[in-house]
Amino acid sequence: MVTRHHHGRRFIEHRASLVASGFQLFSLPAAFIVPAITPKIQRRYWLVIGTGILYLIGFGMLLVPHASLAYYLLTSFILGTGCAAAFGLVITLFGLKTNSPTQTGQLSGMVQAGGYVIAAFGPVVIGNLQAATNWTTAIFFAIIIIGIMTFFGILSERHNNINN
Repeated sequence: MVTRHHHGRRFIEHRASLVASGFQLFSLPAAFIVPAITPKIQRRYWLVIGTGILYLIGFGMLLVPHASLAYYLLTSFILGTGCAAAFGLVITLFGLKTNSPTQTGQLSGMVQAGGYVIAAFGPVVIGNLQAATNWTTAIFFAIIIIGIMTFFGILSERHNNINN
């Protein structure tokens, strides 16, 4: 999204590919750290809130037109970290919220099926929304979805186990 969003603002393609590569590179630490620390934290809703805040800041930064490569690398860092943290957190919570491997598999299968359907339609919906309106509307729509995801993540932390 970073590369496509600012391509129309004369964002040079080699810079755009650098920012997209940075997103992948910057996501690596969170992909390893978040699953490792999640079981050790008592109040995991702070991880959910922190992840949501990273997403909101990152998408908010996309709303600000800027010509600096450093700015977009920072945006890429924030979004990459938030994305990897969210995925690692959700996958880790499957095991922490269940009592058996069978229950974990059932929960994981149900949630991931729904998540992958949403992920499949997300780019299509955002792209069509952008084509019909503009990038600002599409980004605000993504921010609303992030708010909903964060809300449900916080709700999921009300109980330590899905049986409660």
